[in-house]
Amino acid sequence: MGLKRATNSIQAQLLMEMGVPADTADAHYDPGNNRLLFIPRDMRGSQFGYRVAWTVDALIDYLCDGDNVFITFRRSTFGDDSFWICSYVRHEDKNVFGISKAGPSKIDAIFEVIYELHRSKYDTGTTKKRKLRRNIR
Repeated sequence: MGLKRATNSIQAQLLMEMGVPADTADAHYDPGNNRLLFIPRDMRGSQFGYRVAWTVDALIDYLCDGDNVFITFRRSTFGDDSFWICSYVRHEDKNVFGISKAGPSKIDAIFEVIYELHRSKYDTGTTKKRKLRRNIR
């Protein structure tokens, strides 16, 4: 399997449906040749509509909204197969919340973490949208 640098169009659409703001995306696909291009700092992801994409770095930035969140990756092998495990840990007061998910690439593994956080109704978008809007103004 080749190096997967960013979310594909289906993952990007699902991330937006889960509440991940398009303005947190750092890449987009060129409609002419479907090449991955990075979004310049003076532009917003929402300008690219459904063509936005997130790299691992952008998704880590999205999830790490404070110094109490830790994201780690590790490579694991099972038989002849190799995959990535992404672990998300959040410290809240004296409580620790964590989740780990696996995927064939880092981007797939972190996508699965965000999907599971959303599925379990853990805040993956609402608070961050408000924070993002405050930073834009």
